[in-house]
Amino acid sequence: MTSTRRSEIDWLCGGAGRFYPEALDRFRAGVPEDERDDLVAAYSRLLANPDRAVRERAATAWLTWEDAIIADEPNGKPGMYSDREVDAQIAFVRICSHYFSNGAWLEAGQLLREAHKLAGIPAVLDEFKVR
Repeated sequence: MTSTRRSEIDWLCGGAGRFYPEALDRFRAGVPEDERDDLVAAYSRLLANPDRAVRERAATAWLTWEDAIIADEPNGKPGMYSDREVDAQIAFVRICSHYFSNGAWLEAGQLLREAHKLAGIPAVLDEFKVR
């Protein structure tokens, strides 16, 4: 889970690679070499490609990376993200990469800074569960 702060996105899409260097290499290899300075933007472009095969390859590469870093989490398991049907994979990665590449259209720290605006609105914050 992330509040979409740039530091969180940078960690999720690269910094965590210090613990998973081979997985990060595979993630980076999923985009053209000249676009590897901004993996999130590169994947966002690939997921908007009209060629379904390009979108599928990009989604697979992204989810393989997600699986690598989530597998060691307390509720993580191997294949947690990639064990979905292809259309769901593409949709998930397309949304993530699009929002992440645009900082979710929020200022840094805005979600936490303005959380008080939600006071009085009934809500439950629960852990994210995948099938």
